[in-house]
Amino acid sequence: MPLFEQKMIFDLYSNREQKGTHAAIRRCQEFSRRFPYVLKCDVRKFFPSMDHAVMKAALRRTLRCRPTLWLLDTIIDASNAQEPVCSVFPGDDLAVAGLRRVGLPIGNLTSQWFGCIYLGDFDHWVKEELRCPAYVRYVDDFLLFGEDKRQLAAWRVAVAEKLASFRLRLHDRKSRVFQTRDGLTFLGQRVWPWRRRLCRENVAAARRRLRWNVRQYQCGALAKDALLTRWNSWRGHALQAEGAALTEKVRAELRAYLGAAGTRASFAARR
Repeated sequence: MPLFEQKMIFDLYSNREQKGTHAAIRRCQEFSRRFPYVLKCDVRKFFPSMDHAVMKAALRRTLRCRPTLWLLDTIIDASNAQEPVCSVFPGDDLAVAGLRRVGLPIGNLTSQWFGCIYLGDFDHWVKEELRCPAYVRYVDDFLLFGEDKRQLAAWRVAVAEKLASFRLRLHDRKSRVFQTRDGLTFLGQRVWPWRRRLCRENVAAARRRLRWNVRQYQCGALAKDALLTRWNSWRGHALQAEGAALTEKVRAELRAYLGAAGTRASFAARR
């Protein structure tokens, strides 16, 4: 990984030390204060669409060790079948295109790492050819900030064409230009220049998971420490999005579900 790190742009945040989702969201908010417009892009079915030949070529632009390349090729080739996607692009021979291997399993850590590398050259193209002044990427979600709405619209066309060279497609509905003052949704949070909130659907999902954890604890399938660890993990995430009032409300709900005095004290101690 250090060999690839040397080539990665600063504002690539997925699966890297000292980066991650919260750092990406903070960077997004910083750029939202500096620029009036943002082009928010999403790659359509990124992991199912990742082309094996393109991935292997990207690895070979950095690595020369034959045993290492053999191992990485083996991991890629052993990928189980993913959901079907349209993998035919302009200029393809239809018979040959149908034989290309595509798709990496989204749950594998190696796939997350490959996702950083797959679009590494694309990142440099955005910064060095488009000369985008502010760009943030987390796997297949990326943002381009700018001063001119028309320029961002033109960049969207250029981005779609460039992604086709990586055998990827933009998600039309999710790739649009926004005014930063109106806020944008990025990595599960709604981000404005001076405030942030968790997305409503993410809060609802977190509440369902926590209630399920409480039921597991009550039937003995989950240890008390594990329950509290999961609660504190979500609480820390919510507080990153100015969710103090929300966490207090959810904590009260959990105490009501649990009912036991000892557990109420444990939740109170971790406020």
